[in-house]
Amino acid sequence: MKIDLHSHTTASDGRMSPAELVERAVTFDVKVLAITDHDTVAGLAEAHQTIKEKELPVHLIDGIEISTLWSNKDIHVVGLNIDVNHPELIALIEEQAKRRDARARKMAERLEKAGYVGALEGAMALADGGSLTRAHFGKWLVDQGHAKTMQAVFKKFLTRNNIGYVHQNGVQLKKPLR
Repeated sequence: MKIDLHSHTTASDGRMSPAELVERAVTFDVKVLAITDHDTVAGLAEAHQTIKEKELPVHLIDGIEISTLWSNKDIHVVGLNIDVNHPELIALIEEQAKRRDARARKMAERLEKAGYVGALEGAMALADGGSLTRAHFGKWLVDQGHAKTMQAVFKKFLTRNNIGYVHQNGVQLKKPLR
């Protein structure tokens, strides 16, 4: 049985809409699929609706990938089988959206100062209303001819100690007690 417990849609930095993703999962005989977009559950309703309307033979697990900081390191925590209507999760997602927006604006400012004008608008257009990520800035930089590949753009612009990198300001995880 094929299972995929970590996938992204256009609700964050994936390349397929939620409907396209669940349809593709069926094409590849995936029986259990978790959609775990970055800091959002915005794609889950569309995915569930597509499965229901088209009677697709795939079990969808509601998930999310939360951006966090632990010991001053960016890490992502995948949550599976979540309650998308839980008030604390809703509040966290709203806070994460504010953090993502602030980070994106700082990234754009840094890129603009370095001569890469239009980065914020370009990345936002690529995100098309989804959660704005570094991948959107990366794709914009590639599309503008500033790098040939996403790997190159991350190496040159969007990782630590590079002009477009802004430290993630995600949820702070506490170190475990010993």
